[in-house]
Formats: sequence, C-alpha cells, structure tokens
Amino acid sequence: MTQVTPWTGPETEALARSLTALAEAIRHRDEGTQSHDEEVGSLGVEMARRMDLDIALQERVYLAGIVHDLGKIGVRDDVLLKDGPLSPEDRERMERHPRLGADILRPLPGAAPLAEIILSHHECPDGSGYPRGLAGDAISLEARILQVADVFCALSETRPYKGPMNPFMALEWMRGQGPGRFDRRCLRALGSVLADSHHH
Repeated sequence: MTQVTPWTGPETEALARSLTALAEAIRHRDEGTQSHDEEVGSLGVEMARRMDLDIALQERVYLAGIVHDLGKIGVRDDVLLKDGPLSPEDRERMERHPRLGADILRPLPGAAPLAEIILSHHECPDGSGYPRGLAGDAISLEARILQVADVFCALSETRPYKGPMNPFMALEWMRGQGPGRFDRRCLRALGSVLADSHHH
C-alpha cells in the first residue's frame, strides 16, 4: 500500500494516527468499507503524483481517502449491507454519509480541511452530485481526485450486489459518462496510473 511519508510535521503525524484509529473503527463495522477506503486513499495519492501536486495536497488526499466513508458508521446495517438496489429512502440515508463523516472529523485538531474534502467527495463537476450540488471549481481538487478514485475502486471491486469490473473497462465506462460527471484532468491521471501498473 502506498504511504505518503514523511509527514510534513508532528501535527499531521498525530492526525494520521487519529484517522488510522477511526479507519480501524470502520473495519469493525464493515470490513469492505475499510479495505475500499485504503485503496481509494492510495490510488488518490498516485493520481496526485501524476498531476505533480505538492506533498501537502497529496497528504490531504491520502488522509481524507482512508476515512472518506467514515460517515457510513451512521448508516443502518440493513441499508449499508444490502445486496440489492437501494430504495429511494435507503439511498437518501446512504447519501447522508459525506455530511456525517465531515461532522465526526471536524472537531479533531487539524482535520477541518479533510472534513471539507470528505463532505465533497460525491460532488460532480457538472453540479449533479450531493450533498450540496457544487459544480466546477467550487469542488476542491482533492475532492475531485477522490471522487474519481472512489468510483473507479467501487467499479473494480466485488460488492455484495455485483462482481468486479476489469480496471480498463471501468476507466472506459467513466470516460464515457457526460463531460461533467468526472474531472477530465483526474481521469487522465487515473489512466496514467493504470497504464503504468499494466506495464509492471
């Protein structure tokens, strides 16, 4: 697993320890969510590196990534672990998780920027996302990276309701969505990560 080290300072290191403990709490609730969060954090960092973004931004992507689904702790089991399509009511419950995760994180010293990223990781550049319907540059670059990494990992993982999609097919599916569904620069970075992993 990719680790973004060294941390830029003792505060970041302390925050990383707190978030790792929270990630462990998620694991006790739902094993799948924790391994997914780690994958998203690691992939997000690889994408940020391809985009030549500074180390502090890479750290924020990684730390927000490993707890981006923290709010699912507050989603009922019958919704979280459902092996079929969600009803509109279930979907509404599930869509509360970014706000809930941000609320849990915000009181931690130094975690406010991460809370904002987590709040926005289901927003789409065209304004069709949730919970705030943000568009374009109103969505931080960190959140746009995590949104792409999150959807890609979800497509290529096995879930209770579906099998895994081939990574290159997943990328093609994402590229085929409307132009504002995903940030194009982030999609290019994802393509670069995949091309490299294919050659190794």
